[in-house]
Amino acid sequence: MGPSLVQVDNHVGEIPFSTVPSGTISGHARVAVWQFNPGMGEALSERVRTEMMPLLAQQPGFTGYGVARTGENSAVSVSAFASEEQAQAAAGTIGAWVQEHAMPSVASVERYEGEIIWDATAA
Repeated sequence: MGPSLVQVDNHVGEIPFSTVPSGTISGHARVAVWQFNPGMGEALSERVRTEMMPLLAQQPGFTGYGVARTGENSAVSVSAFASEEQAQAAAGTIGAWVQEHAMPSVASVERYEGEIIWDATAA
């Protein structure tokens, strides 16, 4: 990358759950960096797994979702869709669930989205 790379933030952690299928990852991704209120991450994790993930899986164009726990009260999530339009449409449905069920447990969240331009899978 050399001089073209300005900054990289790495977040490393355990992946407590994922729906990312094997094969090529492509399309449009939404990434969120979460900071939870102290002690709230584990309870929220269970609700995401049992309530939000089934709702997410029903969204048109959905191709995968994964979460990495990066600390006791932090995580990074990645969701992937076949197209930007499908990602935007799902954001409305999933965003309503997050607002109602997750945000009371969240201290802050940073969201990013864009086209998936690089991917790698195990051979």
